[in-house]
Amino acid sequence: MKQLLSKEEINFYNKNGYITPNKKIPSNLFIKMKSGAENVLKNNPDAMHESMINVHLENDNPEGIIGDKSLLEASYSPFILDKVEQLIGKNIILWGVSLFCKPPLKGKAIPWHQDGYYWPIRPLANCTVWIALDRATVKNGCLRVIKESHKNGLFNHKTDNSKENALNQALVKESYNENKAINLELEEGEISLHDCFLIHGSNQNKSKHRRAGLVLRYMPSTSVFDRNIKKIKGTKGNSAPNYAARPIFLVRGKDISKKNQAIKI
Repeated sequence: MKQLLSKEEINFYNKNGYITPNKKIPSNLFIKMKSGAENVLKNNPDAMHESMINVHLENDNPEGIIGDKSLLEASYSPFILDKVEQLIGKNIILWGVSLFCKPPLKGKAIPWHQDGYYWPIRPLANCTVWIALDRATVKNGCLRVIKESHKNGLFNHKTDNSKENALNQALVKESYNENKAINLELEEGEISLHDCFLIHGSNQNKSKHRRAGLVLRYMPSTSVFDRNIKKIKGTKGNSAPNYAARPIFLVRGKDISKKNQAIKI
C-alpha cells in the first residue's frame, strides 16, 4: 500500500520549497537506516562526521569513505520513492547519500546555502529527503529553511573557510533574510523533503545531544548528471566531491535523457 503525500502537502511543497510530512518511517526501515549509519560512523573515525559523502557505497567510494550497502538498499524503499515520485515524476535517479552527524557540544554548522550551487545536474532539478536519525531540535542544530526561497533560481555564493562550518561555500548575506528562517524540528524517524533551490542551513550543536541526519538525493532522469563538471568554483574538501567517478542509480522508471549512465536497480 502506497503511503503518499496529500494534495495539501504537495501544494505546500511547491509553494514553500519544503515539506515535513506527518508520517514516520516504518520501524524496520528506520532500524536499517540507523544501523547502517552507525556502521559508517564506526568505520570512519577520522572523517569529518558533520558532512560524509557517498555513505551508501561500500566499495570504490571516490570520496574514500567506507560506506554501508544497507543505506543504498534503504534508499529505494517504496515509502521514500512514492513521495519523491509525486514531486519530481516517475523516472528517478538516486545520485547521492550523505550523513550529517553533529557530535555533542562541538558539532559544526552548515552555512546558509542552496544545494544546487554545488551540483552538476543540468537542468537543475532534485528532491532531497532528510531523515532524522536522532531527535533534531533548535538546541542541537536542526535544519533551518527560508520558505519560498526556491522560486528565484541560484544566488551568488562566496568562499567561507570558517572552522565552525562544515561547508566552505555560503550565500552572500544580501540573498536572504535570516529573520524569516524556520526551524525544522523533527522527532527520531521523521523526515523532511526540500527542493534544490531552497535556501537552508543549520547552526552548531552546542547541546549535550548528538544530531544525526541521513540525506538521500534524487533527480528526475530528464536531467543529466554532467560528469564533465568536475568542480564548482571555490569549493574544496567535502564541498568538492569527485562527481566524475561517482556511480549513480536508476531506482524507478527509465533514463529519459539516455545520458546518465545510471546503474539500474
